[in-house]
Amino acid sequence: MLRPRLLTLPCALLLALLPVRVAAQEHWISWDEFCETFSARLEDEEEEAAEDWLTRLEDIAAAPMNINTATREDLLRLPFLSEGQADSLIAYRERKKGILDLGELMFVRNLSLSDRRYLSLFTYAGSTAQAQPTLRELLTAGRHTAEGNLDIPLYRRAGNRTYTEAELQANRNRAYLGNGLASTVRYRYDYRHSLRYGLTLEKDAGEPFACKGFYPFDHTSLYVAYKPAGGNWEAVVGDYRLHWGQGLLLGNAFIASPALLLEAPRRTNTAFSPHTSTEESAFFRGAAGGVRIGKYWRLAAFVSYRRLDARLVGDTIRSLLATGLHRTEQEINRRGNAGCFTAGARVAYERSDWAVGIGGYAATYSRHIAPDPRDYNRYYLRGRNAMGISADWRVRFARQWTITGEAAADRRLHLALTQTLAWMPADDLRLTLHHRHFSRRFVAPFAKPIQAGNRTANEHGVMLGGKFTGIKRTELRAYADYFRFPAPTYLATGPSDGIEVLAEGKYFATKRWELLLRYKTRSRQRNLTGYLGFMEYATTHRLRLQATWRTERTSVAAALDGCIADRQATAAAYGWMASARMGIQPSEKLSLRASAAVFFTDDYAAALYAYEPQLRSTFAFPASYYHGCRAAAVLRWQPTRGIGLGLRYALLHFFNRSSIGSGTQEISSPTKQDISIQATFSFR
Repeated sequence: MLRPRLLTLPCALLLALLPVRVAAQEHWISWDEFCETFSARLEDEEEEAAEDWLTRLEDIAAAPMNINTATREDLLRLPFLSEGQADSLIAYRERKKGILDLGELMFVRNLSLSDRRYLSLFTYAGSTAQAQPTLRELLTAGRHTAEGNLDIPLYRRAGNRTYTEAELQANRNRAYLGNGLASTVRYRYDYRHSLRYGLTLEKDAGEPFACKGFYPFDHTSLYVAYKPAGGNWEAVVGDYRLHWGQGLLLGNAFIASPALLLEAPRRTNTAFSPHTSTEESAFFRGAAGGVRIGKYWRLAAFVSYRRLDARLVGDTIRSLLATGLHRTEQEINRRGNAGCFTAGARVAYERSDWAVGIGGYAATYSRHIAPDPRDYNRYYLRGRNAMGISADWRVRFARQWTITGEAAADRRLHLALTQTLAWMPADDLRLTLHHRHFSRRFVAPFAKPIQAGNRTANEHGVMLGGKFTGIKRTELRAYADYFRFPAPTYLATGPSDGIEVLAEGKYFATKRWELLLRYKTRSRQRNLTGYLGFMEYATTHRLRLQATWRTERTSVAAALDGCIADRQATAAAYGWMASARMGIQPSEKLSLRASAAVFFTDDYAAALYAYEPQLRSTFAFPASYYHGCRAAAVLRWQPTRGIGLGLRYALLHFFNRSSIGSGTQEISSPTKQDISIQATFSFR
């Protein structure tokens, strides 16, 4: 067994002093900088949902769109662009007969400096000609990419230890049935974002390989998607995600972050996207398609059948599981033992300034669902069927106002409503007002609207926010989101409420220097431990000060974070963290990215977050808590145009703990070290 050595800590910290490359283009930022910026806005999201969202954006960054031929729908795939910004960009390029250089984006109305930097990551200025490809070009002229990842832990978890037969007889679920290695294999084909297909195979650490019903990996996902250039239809077969309206019925392609509303209102159109990440639960499996009829009408439909992990008691589903982990006998016995058939359709009338759509879906489960009775799950999905219908709308007028919304009803006519008003009184000011009201009895298992709770029900909320870029070299963002839960929740046995506030300022001192100050607080009522029927407010304050310096080939970011976790009936917990992210690209073939952090917190409630550089197609937003340090370094070598090799080393060490984790995940050491290897092959 490979044993961790603390001597590697100085080496890892030295690696962190090496810088990250930023491409030689004005207003360019690296992929790591983009992930760091948006991960800060997603820290309260499920990591799997954020992973899928970033995976789709990384696919675009790997094969950027031609800004001179990208359609309005193509541009609106970028979450930081509003409809008004996309229209302004298209109007500018039509007026100028094309964009010669991305530096021209500074003349496009409504685009801030950050927007232009983000666009340089996902677009390029190419030819304005757009010839229709032949069938042979479509099938053979695209880019093929094959990628393999292997994660090697330099430690042993409790689940991978050797146990006696007597110990296993006492508890067979204390042992993993597979080794500690994790691996992923991906294949992708992409012809100008028109014809795409791919295959993903994944084995998590502890899962068996080529046995116990795995053929040979635990997770297998494939897709084929086609959207003809300039065509009126699109389709995807295999695994996919979709949303329509504001996500009250179907929204698993959404990220439910209030901070993203400050960039642009949520789209109301129907959107299909291939499921390209390793996330194993929140997607559909089957076929989906959309067609535009005439100039304004659009029809979309989908059908799906998936096997789901479930905890059964007899023939009844007590809970549906979304971890995707199948390491022990118990986890494997729960694998795919329930089925779900889902189908739906939506019709919409869409004009440039307004649109309205009506859609519905129906889902049938193969077994009866009956959660263990609790006060908080009284109105959860029960039975074998779920269905709903909704109407959504979008209105733009006077070039300043945008109203988007959706109203939905489930099979028992319980209602949900969400709506957003965005006002731009000037090009450098955007104000956003968002309102939502979900009945406590509303049931929608695939919903993903903007919400504070963990399900789309039992919530009433109002958010007010704004984005201001009118001060030279400065960008300001802020919002306050108040929410109330009228019925009991998992954390509260009675009605409860809370508030979340974010204030962020970014100052571009020069082309090389950038300063960031961010404050975020979240307060929510919960049960007072040990006092049945009494509640208290649990409040978390987080503050970050960050400075970034970049040149043509280097980027250095240093940050200082602080946290106060306060509960009314107990003493506050405090935490701070100092972190740095740096790297260099000495040549076109070699790059090195690294990060390091030292943190001290009283407990998990005061945990702090910092983005760590990752290999391609992998993402992590680790929480740092207690006393310790962490470091990561990613080395990538591309000896030829089509071959890439990556190596990642990660270290976590605690100063005040003798072990890490608990249960089958426990590591009997204060140090955790991982090595990841990646090989990528691309060709046309």
